[in-house]
Amino acid sequence: MADTTAKAMTKSAVLQELATQTGLKKTEVSTVLEKLTEHVLSDVLPILATLDRVGPEIHELLEVTRDVRQAILGFPGFGFLRRRGEVRLGDGRVVERTDDGSGPVGT
Repeated sequence: MADTTAKAMTKSAVLQELATQTGLKKTEVSTVLEKLTEHVLSDVLPILATLDRVGPEIHELLEVTRDVRQAILGFPGFGFLRRRGEVRLGDGRVVERTDDGSGPVGT
């Protein structure tokens, strides 16, 4: 019973501190915390539970991207097209040509 009383006093102290810090009433702070808890439990935690699958999926996407890139690089004449789409700058950098062919992208 003493443990329950200590927890209740701690909760009350936390609510009071949050009310003081935010300028809200203790009842408003309590309502906000209940809504926050509800959203964390219903929205955030289910998403976090799926994050263990994200890494392998991204790894698979990278592998497929590499495969596609290698396939494209294998097309005859692709090197010529790639060089034709480049613009060499005075400092030696090579950048892509703009859509209209007038100069580097972003200029």
